[in-house]
Amino acid sequence: MDSRPHLLLVDDDEELTQMLDEFFADEFRLSVCHDGNEALERMVSSRHDLLVLDVMLPGVDGLTVLQQVRVDSRLPIIMLTAMGGDRDRIAGLDLGADDYLAKPFNPEELRSRIKAVLRRTHCVESPASLQIQGLTLIPDSLQAFISDEPVAFTAAEIRMLELLMRSPGKPVPREQLSRCALGRSLSLHDRSVDTHISNLRRKLACHEDVPQIRSVRAAGYQLSPDVSAP
Repeated sequence: MDSRPHLLLVDDDEELTQMLDEFFADEFRLSVCHDGNEALERMVSSRHDLLVLDVMLPGVDGLTVLQQVRVDSRLPIIMLTAMGGDRDRIAGLDLGADDYLAKPFNPEELRSRIKAVLRRTHCVESPASLQIQGLTLIPDSLQAFISDEPVAFTAAEIRMLELLMRSPGKPVPREQLSRCALGRSLSLHDRSVDTHISNLRRKLACHEDVPQIRSVRAAGYQLSPDVSAP
């Protein structure tokens, strides 16, 4: 299973997109489109972890794409554009962009900004509710429900479950679970994450028709929508 973050790059410069595709190949899974209309179609048909969006695009411009995405999505967005003046940068941020990088740029800087935005959003973003099959989570109020019945999870279990539910079918590293749910880096012999996961597994296993947690060797833990998963 490919656990690299999935990025959508929207830019009409084919030479640039090909260069970035090669540059990021080891760290990110990159999908590319070259106009705003196609970008909006991709947003509906595919799931992405972050959007890198140019402003000057054929068809629908990047700021319009940004506005439409922000109607119902909190997807992390980095604006990447030759329009690097303060007014343009502020306009993009006011419309909901998470970061803004002007062309020409160093690919290393873009990589650093992508990583920083992913770290912030994966640890801070807290949607009003998450639901997979019969399991519903309300992170802000630390509440969980299975088939509309409340379930007693601890705060740490809620935070870990939130991370897993935000990436169903994808492994979440133990280090990320520790930092985001427990507020500390994972030390060499620290088994706290495994203990919390074990408790979550036990509680979920008492119910039918809910996703289960499985371990992924050398990758972490993942929430499997297949309730029969080991």
